[in-house]
Amino acid sequence: MSSLLIGVAERPLEGQPVSGDAYVAIEDAASSLICVIDGLGHGPEAARASQAAVTYIRGHAADEIEATMRALDDQLRSTRGAAVTIVRVDHVKSELQYCGVGNVTLRAFFRKPAYPVNVAGIVGKRPRRYLTTRHRMEVDDTFVVYTDGISSRWESESAPNGTPQAIASDLMARHGKAHDDLTCVVARMTNGTSPRFGRP
Repeated sequence: MSSLLIGVAERPLEGQPVSGDAYVAIEDAASSLICVIDGLGHGPEAARASQAAVTYIRGHAADEIEATMRALDDQLRSTRGAAVTIVRVDHVKSELQYCGVGNVTLRAFFRKPAYPVNVAGIVGKRPRRYLTTRHRMEVDDTFVVYTDGISSRWESESAPNGTPQAIASDLMARHGKAHDDLTCVVARMTNGTSPRFGRP
């Protein structure tokens, strides 16, 4: 059975005490859950929205991801709201399940092409719809989930090299925007039955 190896790079907007971005990474024997959240705006109020999402997701990690997204819309109603992407990798089926609202993006470097699509809207402000897609994953397939603190200029680049942590750190160094919070999570499917989820 496979597992995930991940790397993470994150920082707040310069001059802000906290980041409005956040992420969750949870793995059990059969699946891995990754969620990246971008609270609307910057500073403490954006962080309040993203941390409310983190708290809910940690308590409902086993739920279907679209059900989690719909519930988050209620949970964030009293906040500014957030862009949210939720990914579950099923290690039994070798399948990535994806649901995204707003401008937290996933870019996949898979043997079989995969182009997950986000729907427009803000979680907490009643998005018009939700969409869950499924994509085949194989060992060594890699994906990057990132907030708009990473410039879209990197999307013209070919598949990055190195460990997930090296890729995440490099993207932050070369393409991080000085005027925004930033979170970048890189995950690679690996062989092995023992969990290897976490920063290398």
